[in-house]
Amino acid sequence: MWPSPGPGETPLFIERPYVRVFFQGRIGVAIFSLVTGYVCCLKPIKLFSQGTHEKAFTAIAKSAIRRVPRLVLPVAIILVLSCLAAQLGAFQIAKHSDGYGLDVTSPEDFPNWLDAFWALITDEVRVWTAGQSAYGPELWTMMPILKGAFWVYVYLLATAYVQQRYRMMIALGLALFRYCSNDPFFGMQFFFGAFMADLQNPVSEVPVVAFLSPNKSHMKWLRMFGSMFFLAIGFFVASLPDDHYDYQPWSQSLYEFLRSILPRNPDFPRFSSGIGLDLIVMGLHFSNTARSVLSSKPFIWLGRMSFAVYLLHNQILRSVLCWMVYGISLPEQPEAMQNPETGEWFTPEAPRLEKPAAGRIFAVLPIYWILVYTVAWLWTTYVDAWCARVTEKMVGKIKEDDGREKSEPLLPLAAVPAPAAAVEPQRS
Repeated sequence: MWPSPGPGETPLFIERPYVRVFFQGRIGVAIFSLVTGYVCCLKPIKLFSQGTHEKAFTAIAKSAIRRVPRLVLPVAIILVLSCLAAQLGAFQIAKHSDGYGLDVTSPEDFPNWLDAFWALITDEVRVWTAGQSAYGPELWTMMPILKGAFWVYVYLLATAYVQQRYRMMIALGLALFRYCSNDPFFGMQFFFGAFMADLQNPVSEVPVVAFLSPNKSHMKWLRMFGSMFFLAIGFFVASLPDDHYDYQPWSQSLYEFLRSILPRNPDFPRFSSGIGLDLIVMGLHFSNTARSVLSSKPFIWLGRMSFAVYLLHNQILRSVLCWMVYGISLPEQPEAMQNPETGEWFTPEAPRLEKPAAGRIFAVLPIYWILVYTVAWLWTTYVDAWCARVTEKMVGKIKEDDGREKSEPLLPLAAVPAPAAAVEPQRS
């Protein structure tokens, strides 16, 4: 998380700019937000461009109904599993280890199951109302992502009859508004994703849209240069460490630059990832080669696993990975002692399990990755598929019966008067 182990020290390989983006993990949350805005807009925008607005409104309504259970059900299941694991002692090694953050993020086990059940119910509510969770601290992102999806639905309804070029301007304007509102991880990404959905589905030869399209043969070299430029700048901006920018000249220079362009009291690491991601996405958009690689089967498979990996990776890290690294034996618990001066009894803090040599950690990491993606595949194949079936049954149960030959307009339409020439004049 730092640019080097200490001031003036040589950085490790994964602490260097560009390389660190793939390891610090921060940009992943911004990617989920951008993809949310992009996916929510993709089908409605295509239907808008075809002039089938009623179908687009239907698609938006169904997507909005599905969005809640498709997020709430998987999160509820993972919290139940985490509660069971905590009560069975799966996280005790993590809580007694010296790993950074493991003790404070690992759930507590309760002396009886009734208290654990009440804590679980409280957690199921709190994760969607306060963005906090004891059984899954990484699930703080779920509430803003759900809220952002509905921001995008409102944006689509408001711009349904707006020309594409102006809808793109509105999306960029909203992204800039969220930038000024210190919301680089969520709001800015939702609306930039909406902008990209329009950009990748041009409906007319608007000069700006035509120039930005990577499929046009003219200005090929200019777009190639633009792709390399955006990718190089984007990865560099996204490389800002979490702290101690002054340890390295490059991080201090990047920090000073961001401080000059960001709003008051910014969250520098999140702005770094948010702005960097948007530049990277533009670079990928201009490159047909990069888009072909990222749309290949292996990357499509990794993308399908991404949500399950996000839900599961920390639970496996705090249990199985800690067992492989620290072993399965807890440190000896100290006995109660009496203070000779005050006569009070107290129990000293238990010693921490210490990390072994780096060789052991690197040996077990591949096993951890294989386990995470295996469990994610099983989750996507069975659990997520079950959630999808439950959602579809729920939607079919609560939605209006649309078996009529032609449904009424989803938005009120004013009656159009007949042309004056077609109205027969009244006889005196």
